[in-house]
Amino acid sequence: MEDLLSALTLLAGTSSIDILDMEDYLSGVNLEAGTSNIDQKWGLFIYRTTYDDQALWERYLAYVKAAIMRAIEPQPEPNPQISWDLYFDKIFRRTILRSRFELLTKDDEENLKSKSILELREEFRRWAATIPSEEKTGMNKPKYNHFLYVNKEILNWFQKVETARGDREPDYLHEDMIAVIVKVD
Repeated sequence: MEDLLSALTLLAGTSSIDILDMEDYLSGVNLEAGTSNIDQKWGLFIYRTTYDDQALWERYLAYVKAAIMRAIEPQPEPNPQISWDLYFDKIFRRTILRSRFELLTKDDEENLKSKSILELREEFRRWAATIPSEEKTGMNKPKYNHFLYVNKEILNWFQKVETARGDREPDYLHEDMIAVIVKVD
């Protein structure tokens, strides 16, 4: 899903970050009713390493989730370069993606406060190695190969963008927001 990749790239503040390409993860995923795949959740773990401002943290979480949901919402107008079948398949897949997305927060002040990306990457890698390989396929794959890292600097940047925006609605695809998406594998 190029739109998801674009949104997370913009959210991450860089155009070269290697992050989720849901088309790869969805290939081979059977989304037909009555199959086990249709009930599979997908998403990302988000590691919180700063605990100074609970309200700011909650706003950041809401922003990240809304940005991802915006990026994968079904497009209202068909692309004239693709067939109607492909267009409706894309709408169906995006609808499923939206309904199955979850942010899984790792929010443990005692164990996570001030941890570095490298420390969390190693901890995540060890944890993911305990998950059976059959669970790390299809829509589940991103959940075990990437995580979001949030520290004080990221929340401070978010607060600056939020303050500059004022009362206007967030522009999820064009604001200069930062998210650190760590690739583990």
